[in-house]
Parts: sequence; C-alpha cells; structure tokens
Amino acid sequence: MFLIWSILLLLHGYVALRIVPALGAWPLVQVGFCALLATSAAAIPITFLMLGRRRGSSVGRQRVKAMGFLMVGLASSLLVLTLLRDLGLGLLQIATWVVPDAWARGSWPTSWPGAPG
Repeated sequence: MFLIWSILLLLHGYVALRIVPALGAWPLVQVGFCALLATSAAAIPITFLMLGRRRGSSVGRQRVKAMGFLMVGLASSLLVLTLLRDLGLGLLQIATWVVPDAWARGSWPTSWPGAPG
C-alpha cells in the first residue's frame, strides 16, 4: 500500500510542478489548483482504505467514497492533459531546433485554406 501512495504522490507532484508555474500570472488560480491537488492526493488513499473496510454504509461514507472517485477521475485527466502538454511543448522545441529562426522571419506556411493573414 505504501508503494501505491508513493506513486500517487509522485504523480500529483509531477502535475503540480509542471502546471502551477505556468499559472504564475494568476496567483489565486495557483492557490486553488494546489488546494485541489492536495485534496485529491488526500481523498484517493482515504477512498482506498474505505473500500477495504466493508462495515456499514452511512451517507457520510458514501459521500467520501464518491468524492474519492471524482478525484481519481480528475487526477487521471490532469495527468493525461499534462503529458499531452509536455509532448506538444517538446514537439515545438524540436521544431525550433529544425528551423531556428522561423519565428522571427514569419516563414511558417500560410498557404493552406483558412490560414490567418
């Protein structure tokens, strides 16, 4: 169980380290995003523990389980979107290595239909 919690915290930390600095222009959004990730990192293990115990099903326990499942979905979506963002940024970096001064010259192709300008 310690291994699962460690992996969970590492993934939440990865998402936080990649996304929170990019939100630097909006400090309140940074705080909210960090709070959301902290809630997710705390709720998911609690949900796992509650699933292991099959004692009575009160309304409060059901709500905590529902919040945990919601946080699992949120965390997985954030991880996938963060990985896609990193992939896109990596591809853009490769493109700037291939054509280093294309941004300055404005020589990106604009001949396809619907291109701006």
